[in-house]
Amino acid sequence: MTWPVKSLLLLPALCLLLAGCPTSVDKSTTPPVNPAATVIGMLQPLASGSSLEKELAARLAISEINAAGGVNGKPLDLTVTYDDNNNAIVGVPSAQALVNDGVVAIIGANASQVTIPVAEQVTIPADIALITPSSTSPAISTLADNNTVYRIPPSDNLQGTLLAQLVWNEGHTSVATFDQNEPYGVGLTQVFVQAFEKLGGTVTASVTAPLGQNSGYDTEIASLYANGTPGALMLFSFPEPTDNLLREILTDKGSLPPLYGVDANMVTDTLSNAPPQIAGMRGTTPGADTGTPQYQHFLAAYTAAVGAMPDPNTENSYDAVYLIALAMEESGANTRPAVLARLNAVSQSGSSSGNIVVGPGGFASAIAAIQAGKTVGYLGASGPLDFDAQGDPTASTYHYLEVAPTATGLGLTTLAVINF
Repeated sequence: MTWPVKSLLLLPALCLLLAGCPTSVDKSTTPPVNPAATVIGMLQPLASGSSLEKELAARLAISEINAAGGVNGKPLDLTVTYDDNNNAIVGVPSAQALVNDGVVAIIGANASQVTIPVAEQVTIPADIALITPSSTSPAISTLADNNTVYRIPPSDNLQGTLLAQLVWNEGHTSVATFDQNEPYGVGLTQVFVQAFEKLGGTVTASVTAPLGQNSGYDTEIASLYANGTPGALMLFSFPEPTDNLLREILTDKGSLPPLYGVDANMVTDTLSNAPPQIAGMRGTTPGADTGTPQYQHFLAAYTAAVGAMPDPNTENSYDAVYLIALAMEESGANTRPAVLARLNAVSQSGSSSGNIVVGPGGFASAIAAIQAGKTVGYLGASGPLDFDAQGDPTASTYHYLEVAPTATGLGLTTLAVINF
């Protein structure tokens, strides 16, 4: 299965489906909110193609829920604000603005370096649910959040361990690591290094660049190569620093070592600006088991509307909307306390929960079950969630991806889907 590089600015079909939806990630194009609607907030980076995909997936879920009659008979809507490329200095007041506007829950942020301060400074004090569709730092699990912070993807305690095993299995006994000084990259590096060394591997260099430094990596490259060319280079960084580091290595060294990435950079945002020599880079990303009926419903609806395949993890914001809506429907009120009262409960789709299982596109059947006195559990496009006491999913699926040439540029090919 291949996801080709694609433009995310040509989405007329989805804009017809979702009246007023924006065609680029820009503050000025966010559509006005229906004044009669219950509003969910969304916090995403500015000028990021994957951000637009997450937003459109959330709006797709809202359109399906509204077609089923809305939540407690009231339409649902979305308002989006941006944190200017994963910048907590902007993200915190942006989240506060959403809270002040009266949203019932917030989907976001994208990066752990924004999600953690937003939670600590805004959503936990406001006692409002924060559901991140993409933040994976292990530090999120330890927040004193009073059961207000949840995430759709699993903790990087799993991803780092899995990636170490994959790299080791492919014959690499020594590696160097690169990250930036922020919770996601640093936390993932720590987990990976511990797991890789436990397998018998050697980390020849572990380099952390200052947060905000996205180029000018002479010092970092010298450190990465201080003990010779790395057997493999692990990149725990976002698209811009990843691309610029690799360009500078090519300029300085003339070639690249074997490359491995993670969910932060195994995305189209990286590929659209990367040098062609990164073909062959491999990496992990949490994602859905794409063969399930739940994912296939999401995929069919999304691709029919957009005309392009979604990036891995796009379904996470879609699932977040369904969880928020089901929690309110089951509570019988469209309020922040109602979301928090039932959010964990409606995530439970295992047989031991006793819940009536509903999935993507199943909001009408959920309403009928609730009106009949039943409780419901959501089995998502991303897979089963079954949140634990820390708000983490207790089941996970990872995609093992490779960067490969396509007719239109670089794309991501799935090598394996791993249930972990």
